[in-house]
Amino acid sequence: MKGTKTTAEMNDLLKDIDPSEGVDVSTVMPEIMPGRYFAFKKGGPHFFGGCKDKSVVEDIYLQNIWPFIYTVTNNTSRISTGTISKSKLSYVVLRLYHKSETKIKRNFRKITGVNELLIPREVDRGMHKVMALCFVPNLDKEKNTLVDHINGNRVDYRIENLRWATLEGNSKGNGGEKSDPDKVYELISHQLWFQGLGSNTVKTSKDKHFEYIANEENIKKEKFVKDFEEELKKEN
Repeated sequence: MKGTKTTAEMNDLLKDIDPSEGVDVSTVMPEIMPGRYFAFKKGGPHFFGGCKDKSVVEDIYLQNIWPFIYTVTNNTSRISTGTISKSKLSYVVLRLYHKSETKIKRNFRKITGVNELLIPREVDRGMHKVMALCFVPNLDKEKNTLVDHINGNRVDYRIENLRWATLEGNSKGNGGEKSDPDKVYELISHQLWFQGLGSNTVKTSKDKHFEYIANEENIKKEKFVKDFEEELKKEN
């Protein structure tokens, strides 16, 4: 199956997954919430499998051959493919819940008020690092602290493309490739901030909330002044 994107296709993948056959990520990353994230060596979609225009995506990224995280949430489950930051354009990153640390989440979707929820703090971890911890033997954990992509491709996190390395060994693998201005421009030109549509120009729900609060304050002030003027007229 290629380019998994529909609910039906994703459900086909999910129905054959048994969490007990995966590796509980908390067993190799003790800070992560236990019993929630399970790593599998292969059989999942890649982040690029979600691209709308499949014609520009290399075939390998459209195949369900990739390591993946099976996430269990209450009575539901899903496959986590990670994400790639628009600002860094580098590694595929997973966002996982910390087992004990929390944070306050403010919901600004309701313009008239802010809902506050206490939720687990999220921890960002590279997909390659998580998979290496689960499936790639590390013969010297004190020296080999980094995960190297054997072919130099940072979004190729197949198990056979990962190996543990020292800082020196990992840096040698990159080969110091010179930046190609054409390729860099092509990547950057699609970014919202480059098109003048970044967070400074696009109104978020948070912006709208504070605009509403400010508008309410102005209305109250105008009403106060109007009422005050009416009282003065009555006295005169």
